Amino acid sequence: MRALTFIVLILLILPANAFAADFGWAWPIAPSRDESGAYLVELSSEVYEATTDSRVGDLIVRNAKGEEVPSALMPAENVVERAGSLELPLFELPPQWEHHNLWTISRETRTQGRVERVETEHLHSHTGPPVGVLVDASRVRDPIEFLELEWSPDHAPLDTEVIIESSSDFETWHESGRGKLVDLQAENERVLLNKLSVDRSQRYLRVRAAKGLLVPVLSVRAHLAPQSEDPEWQWTRVVGDTKFHPKYTEIIYTNPGRFPVQKADIELEENSAARWKLESRDSLDAPWRYRAGSWVGFNLGGDVASRSAARELEGVVRDRYFRLTSDAPTLDQPTLLLGWQPETLVFLARGQGPYELLAGSHDRRRINAPVPELVSTLKSHFGEAWRPLPAYLGPMEEREGEAASVAPVEVEKTPWILWSVLVLGCLLVAGISISLLKR
Repeated sequence: MRALTFIVLILLILPANAFAADFGWAWPIAPSRDESGAYLVELSSEVYEATTDSRVGDLIVRNAKGEEVPSALMPAENVVERAGSLELPLFELPPQWEHHNLWTISRETRTQGRVERVETEHLHSHTGPPVGVLVDASRVRDPIEFLELEWSPDHAPLDTEVIIESSSDFETWHESGRGKLVDLQAENERVLLNKLSVDRSQRYLRVRAAKGLLVPVLSVRAHLAPQSEDPEWQWTRVVGDTKFHPKYTEIIYTNPGRFPVQKADIELEENSAARWKLESRDSLDAPWRYRAGSWVGFNLGGDVASRSAARELEGVVRDRYFRLTSDAPTLDQPTLLLGWQPETLVFLARGQGPYELLAGSHDRRRINAPVPELVSTLKSHFGEAWRPLPAYLGPMEEREGEAASVAPVEVEKTPWILWSVLVLGCLLVAGISISLLKR
């Protein structure tokens, strides 16, 4: 009797979307530094291949509590400028740091390989002023042009030669350069040299005085290489299925992802020349839409100079299917090259991290945030020089997989639930009646 009552209550409170699948894939997001108002993430090809929505609306960012945070997708030609510099964690090198029995480094990493904690433990009684600093640049994947060191003006005059060493694993260090730190003042004028060129490919850096002690460093900022005004073009190669007809040849290609395609090119294995028309559609029952033509695709010898040029499409195309049709019968079977530039997803750091990017859902859609207004608001709060910090995607993780992209069979839930409640209610009443008669 209690079991029947429990089932009835469950059916009454069951939400309509209880059986809805979640997202198919996820990527952990590694910020270049914590405590930023917003971050921007560049999307990779595997993200476009995982998303199913024709407008890539099934890309969202969630915080540690599973809550969606405000975000918006920015096209390559309208990308939000990321921060040009960011402060790096630094740790002082104690005197006699070369002796491993006098100091140690402990570090914790996550699956992304990010350093969570770096600290020195002094195992001797006398510490004294530092001889250098250890800089953790492991969370920055953009190229670093130089480091900018800051110290108190009270330490002038200063004229110190420094050695810059770098490592990728904390074990093997090599000298990657030398520099000068200068801070001279005379008659209200100041000569300041506080920038050091570094090996941009290494994760950890040491800056130490060539002789004696290093001035106490208050902060170290990494200045990133400038963003390209024209992001690099990516090309996705697609092999099609050929159908030969008496008067023409058609080749149908399946686009593996929702790439923001803006260019198209063809690749021919042999010397050839043919006139092609390019069309696309997003479903098998939709009409074909014209994209480019009449397009003379030729190949003479295989080098770039002897090939037909890529064609620019009108606007961004994310269709699933493309078709090349020749104006005369031909045995050519060209490979289609789809050209696109990666977009960026800008999101607000709301709630506690870690954050993750989710993709691949038949019904979940992103709530687009007004990014330009958001950036303006944050600039008014943090200063005009403020920019979103870069963040980076970790390895792809499977969640619901392909099942999340498939819409469930539509079933009219309301009559089913009502009839179930009615039947179970009758059983419940019958059970109560029998129980009373037995008494």
